[in-house]
Amino acid sequence: MKGTRLIFCEGKVDLIFIADVIEVLYGFKYKKVNTGDNLKAIFDDDNIKIIEIRGVDNLDNPLFLNMLDDNKKMSGKNLIFFDADCSKKKNGNKGFENCN
Repeated sequence: MKGTRLIFCEGKVDLIFIADVIEVLYGFKYKKVNTGDNLKAIFDDDNIKIIEIRGVDNLDNPLFLNMLDDNKKMSGKNLIFFDADCSKKKNGNKGFENCN
């Protein structure tokens, strides 16, 4: 049995970008579902799940850490997809500066 592929991202724009890339490059179709504050990408292949965690600071939330750990134990694959925000615009987590 193939494990679930969990992809963690920061926000809605990231979620749609990743879903579009998966659809275009790998042919997995998805539907956008708006559930109030959350936006979900539901794939025809239910072994692909993209989880929006609303910012890099939430990655250490026990809920998300448990999801990562549980998926790994069930032979799933985990991917954390965060961008490096630009510090010139004075927004985000200054990802490029933090790499030095």
